[in-house]
Amino acid sequence: MIKDILEKQKLEFICGENVVIGRCIKMGSSTLDSIQDKHKSIKNKKLKALNDKTHNIILIRDIDLKWKSGVIQDLLYNEFNLPQDLLRLLENGYWLNTGFKESLKSDNNIRVKNTKRFTELMIALHDLQGTSNLNWMFQDHAKFYCWNNGMTGQGELNLLSLYPYMDIENYYFMELSDLSSPKFKKWITKKDTFWEGCDFTRKNKTSDNAKLQLEIFWEEYNDGQNPLTDSTFLREYNLVSPFSNIIGGYKYNNIIHDVYQMNCNAIEYIRNSHPRYLKF
Repeated sequence: MIKDILEKQKLEFICGENVVIGRCIKMGSSTLDSIQDKHKSIKNKKLKALNDKTHNIILIRDIDLKWKSGVIQDLLYNEFNLPQDLLRLLENGYWLNTGFKESLKSDNNIRVKNTKRFTELMIALHDLQGTSNLNWMFQDHAKFYCWNNGMTGQGELNLLSLYPYMDIENYYFMELSDLSSPKFKKWITKKDTFWEGCDFTRKNKTSDNAKLQLEIFWEEYNDGQNPLTDSTFLREYNLVSPFSNIIGGYKYNNIIHDVYQMNCNAIEYIRNSHPRYLKF
């Protein structure tokens, strides 16, 4: 069955002559797109999953980081059109020093108002007992289980994670963090001269200030859920997120839990045992 699916499937690659790199959102796609735009020799192509003409590189990263990064991007920029004034506050580090819990106690009425608006928005988007559809955290950029954009049309392969590709001899696996490594650049240009002169510097980096403040929000929320602490910050709410304790054990949904664990196991196996794991 798996072979039948693979024979019909095409994956998206950024291609040199004989070394190609899989394209996937939240997996260096902006960097690869920039290379393609600047170098005529580098093309975006859909290739048959089963082919013996190219060395196919699949980029990997920690599941938690991939998932959280996707959730942050959709929250800030894609899915919900966060009010521009709140987005600017996040990008400028408005809550970096005081946090959210303390800001609600501030003597500054504007700070209290801004903090209430932001926390109410977070509750509306994450409340387990609320009216919002929480599936947004598992779709679009938050598809932690997807490793190539070509996989998105094949539900069976989405659930099978990386396993079908591990047994194909011309598939290699490499850490996303190594994409910008000088050692990788030296390796790929030696294997394929089409990649010479390409800039693998990371592009489209999410605002550090915004990321840090969202992490602060969830740290304060998780602390408030702990009955052993004095904090009661949002204790009355059950907020679902890859950052929150309620999903920290991944008990929100059994299917999500199983798919998450399968992907974690796949990454662990590749790093520890796979013969075609490229490490730079």
